[in-house]
Amino acid sequence: MEWQKLATECGAPLWFLPIPEVEHLAIGVLIECGSRDEVWPEEAGLNHFREHCYFQGTCLSLRTRRDVTAHLEDVGGTMNALTTEEITLFFHTVPADAVERSIRVLGESLSYPRFPKEEIPAQKEIVIHELKTDEDDPYEFLAERWRRRRMKGHPLAQTEGGLVCSIR
Repeated sequence: MEWQKLATECGAPLWFLPIPEVEHLAIGVLIECGSRDEVWPEEAGLNHFREHCYFQGTCLSLRTRRDVTAHLEDVGGTMNALTTEEITLFFHTVPADAVERSIRVLGESLSYPRFPKEEIPAQKEIVIHELKTDEDDPYEFLAERWRRRRMKGHPLAQTEGGLVCSIR
């Protein structure tokens, strides 16, 4: 098995490793932009917040969050995303025969996102809830404090989720 590279319409390379014996696969788009790229504290959490907004629908055929979700769930797929200090990753897990559908959803969601104004307050609250949940988890709490102390003065000291005051 060897990695294969496909050219896409937008020019971004698509790399994949064919594994004929698998029934499901994970596919994603990795963007080299994370919390270290934000201006702190003004933009703290902007990448994490934007990650949430990409699931709200598109300006093309997948107009609503329900359209985006249903397009994958109808074939047994799931979607998720994550933001770290250095990257933002959008990914799907789908049956192997639904890879074209997954690529279309990822491409449309990231190239033609629709951020409905009425959804912004709800997404802010979801992000704030995630930040507070992390503070309640002893592992997350200690790991975060350790990283801030260890990386003090460096962009990697910036928490990937952001700050509640900046998200509001």
